Amino acid sequence: MLSGWRGLFIGLSIAGPTLVVLGWFIDVMFLSSMGGALFGASLGVIVGRFSTEDLTEDLKQLVREGVKDSFVSDEEQLGSYRKNWHLYHVTQMDGKWCWRHTRIDFSNSKTPGRLTSETFLLNQAGNPKYYTVEAGIRDSRFILFLKAKGAYKEPTLTYVFPRAGEGVDDSHLGVVFLVSWDGKHVISRTIVSSYPLEGHTEMGTLPADKARKIDQQWWERAWPSIPPPFAKIPLR
Repeated sequence: MLSGWRGLFIGLSIAGPTLVVLGWFIDVMFLSSMGGALFGASLGVIVGRFSTEDLTEDLKQLVREGVKDSFVSDEEQLGSYRKNWHLYHVTQMDGKWCWRHTRIDFSNSKTPGRLTSETFLLNQAGNPKYYTVEAGIRDSRFILFLKAKGAYKEPTLTYVFPRAGEGVDDSHLGVVFLVSWDGKHVISRTIVSSYPLEGHTEMGTLPADKARKIDQQWWERAWPSIPPPFAKIPLR
């Protein structure tokens, strides 16, 4: 149902042409002039009001769609992150702890304020399990979310790289919250890098020798940022 002002101006827009036609038929130019003025004024107001409201609503809809279930960041901080990344993390598979590798490409992610992509992790049989990827920046924290596609109920893998935003290195260490391939909830080690660590580019589990070197790198760079176990911290 039209609101009062819309009904009024639409009525005037109809009356205007009617007066123009009537004035022309009975040869009364005053009616034609008045009808033309009414039509022009009402049309201008209607177009202005409708256009403004439609534009405002379109913008609101665009914003709602852009931020719904998404991680929005300051666009100025994202420029150096729109590239291909090598992502490594420790997980448990068939009772054994291992470093695993995947790639995430943000070079085609063009939406302002957002980093999105897709990737996959290889399961025990070597088959890909696909994930949607979303990432962003909060201060110096670079944060990645991997959400399993399809009917999987797996909690979102969450990677936090605390100092990535400082722009010092091309690789950044952090922690990841995940459910291992053995079904255990784990807080584990992770590194994201713009180049392959130890020259390893294959997807999946790293060979033991390269895994040991990468694990040593993580611990050396993490210390002394990682505190000792809680029981050894003096309480106050």
